[in-house]
Amino acid sequence: MPDEPVDDAVMPDRAARFFSGPGLLARIVRGALGAGTAQAAGIGLTFVLHLLLARALGIEEYGLYLYAVTWAGMLSLIAKLGFDTAAARFIPVFLANGETARLHGFVRRGNIIVLFTSTALAILAAAIVYVAGSALPAETQSVFWLTCPLLPLIAVSQWLQGVLRGFQRVVRSELPERVVRPLLMMALITIVPMSGLNPGNAMSAVALHLAAMLAAVLLAAHWVRTALPGRVDTEPQYATGEWIRTSLPMAVVAISFLVMSQIDILMVGYLMGPAPAGNYGIAIRIAGLALLGLVAVNTILGPKIADLHARRRYAGLRRIMIW
Repeated sequence: MPDEPVDDAVMPDRAARFFSGPGLLARIVRGALGAGTAQAAGIGLTFVLHLLLARALGIEEYGLYLYAVTWAGMLSLIAKLGFDTAAARFIPVFLANGETARLHGFVRRGNIIVLFTSTALAILAAAIVYVAGSALPAETQSVFWLTCPLLPLIAVSQWLQGVLRGFQRVVRSELPERVVRPLLMMALITIVPMSGLNPGNAMSAVALHLAAMLAAVLLAAHWVRTALPGRVDTEPQYATGEWIRTSLPMAVVAISFLVMSQIDILMVGYLMGPAPAGNYGIAIRIAGLALLGLVAVNTILGPKIADLHARRRYAGLRRIMIW
């Protein structure tokens, strides 16, 4: 029996009803599109930012900046202890079960652990730079000194992103670091020369990065505060041991993935120097565009899967997994 003809005029209407509907898949698609749009904007802005930095600093200074910031990003993974990833596991469960006290406890304890471990790592990194100072050029040593305070800011920023993703505020989780930070840095790169200061070295670039990252952290912290249900003075409940046991394996997976994706820049910088690392870093950012769709879908699916499992909506889980 031949298939019934489908009116072409009906198809856009069906698609519009699907995307605007309350269904599970429609919500996932809308979330993935929102996350993908924010991530695409962030990738574009970051790419433009790095082109501006390479032009303003010169390839040698830009490579030194990129090398130092990449090291800070690598160490921040250890500092988070996987708590940002665990947020997508625990927060939807707490919300589904109405466990407001445990939710407040998880966020507060995560704040303390990430800030403490990242600060301790920054101090350790500063000590290593001090001990190895005689083996490093003076400018390289100064850049790494200034990069040490950046490590806690990166770690806290990514932890807050994880918390916002756990609340399924996917677009807001992407905006502070991916959009606000590069926009602020581009604005500062434009404004600083007008004030008579010289932005043409790696030290200045790290200082601008610090200022922009601080603003991004403050914005993300504000959004986390507004997303928390219940009263601000809610008495928290803690299960720190359980949370750490869950987060550490996630940290190992995340560290392994980032090592594979970032070790090449560190090796190029170590073996060939800052200038080749700068050229290689720009090429890698172009190649990273291929992963945009995968990252966008994973960003929205993680918290949604945890939420459906906590609510025992297994039919919805099956629909996600076989869609």
